[in-house]
Amino acid sequence: MVNTLILSGFGAALCVIFSIVVAYSIVRSRHAARFVVDLASWIPFTMPGVLFSLAMLWLILGSGLTSLYGSTASLVIAVAVASITLGVQLIRGNLTQISRELEEASWIGGASNWETMLRIVLPLSIRSIAVVAVMSFIAAARDVSHLALLVSSDNRPLSILQLEYMLEGRSEASAVVGVIIVSITILAAILARALGSKFEAKA
Repeated sequence: MVNTLILSGFGAALCVIFSIVVAYSIVRSRHAARFVVDLASWIPFTMPGVLFSLAMLWLILGSGLTSLYGSTASLVIAVAVASITLGVQLIRGNLTQISRELEEASWIGGASNWETMLRIVLPLSIRSIAVVAVMSFIAAARDVSHLALLVSSDNRPLSILQLEYMLEGRSEASAVVGVIIVSITILAAILARALGSKFEAKA
């Protein structure tokens, strides 16, 4: 359970960061490379989970960073990249509704790019960011295919443990693990809803 919470929490946070950076560069940048970035953001969504897991395994082994195999860091990166397509599209849709004039007014007022991002862009995008965080958290908690070839016996999330119980024919134990996973994801959704209502009340 601890591994699952760490994997889901950090994976969701990393996915949100990646999604904001990529979506903002696509919407606000005028460079021709933004079309390449936009196309690249769809690649994780189009790849089958096991193939994605195999690609990550080859990347780890081919780069010589064999110590990353089975580590929490590699699993976090895998689940974050696997969910980035949905995150980019949701945040991108929200950013297109934010007028660039608001950012330009902030810059004219003396605010830096970071201050403008923290005080203008992120608060106006908080709903889509919350949705991306919750959905990536849930996806990471129940993910099997993207992690199948990356986990080790001493560092596995609940979803992989449930799969092992199913293969061993231990249906009761598998069902218990499934209930735990569902409970974690429901609690995460409730918490996100409560925080979202709090931010809306302040707004």
